[in-house]
Amino acid sequence: MERQAPSDLDTQLAKNKNPSKAREKNFCPERKSDRAKLLNEAKAKLTEGINSLSENHLSILLYDKQISQWGNLIGYEIPLAAESEGQLKIDLLGKGITTERYVSIVELKQADNKNDSPLMALTEAICYGLQLGRCRKKLLAELKVEDFKIIRLILAAPSEYWSHWEFKKHPDCSKKMNAIVESVSEILTRTSN
Repeated sequence: MERQAPSDLDTQLAKNKNPSKAREKNFCPERKSDRAKLLNEAKAKLTEGINSLSENHLSILLYDKQISQWGNLIGYEIPLAAESEGQLKIDLLGKGITTERYVSIVELKQADNKNDSPLMALTEAICYGLQLGRCRKKLLAELKVEDFKIIRLILAAPSEYWSHWEFKKHPDCSKKMNAIVESVSEILTRTSN
């Protein structure tokens, strides 16, 4: 799902009574201090099966693997809010590796997650896209990357997750989720111009 990235969302979000304050520094994209430990822990857990992995484990394993369809993965568990309570964190953040200037927000779900439906995962990804628009300048400066024009929202989970939610039995669900993204994108594009 690809949508135009809004240039300024602060005015629109100001209408919300209690929006999360946009983070201004310390996005810690690679988390170098705990990366090796977490990666080794995730690899050990993987031997117990995919269901044993937490979202953090999935994040570090996929970050280490570098899924090219998602761009160059530049960080995992990227915090977007200034406060730590109820933290908004992008599971994986990718940057376009083609001439297309995009970022990918990858929202991961555990195989045995029976609480967060695909619609909830999409809602989370949209919230991260909104917050990313708010901290865009500071994040780009800290990561020393080019600005982007498109935010790609990607929902990823092991097949057990999708089977539990019977996603394949409801082919119209994907179309409806795409329609939601298109509607949100259209509204954001109108309000940011």
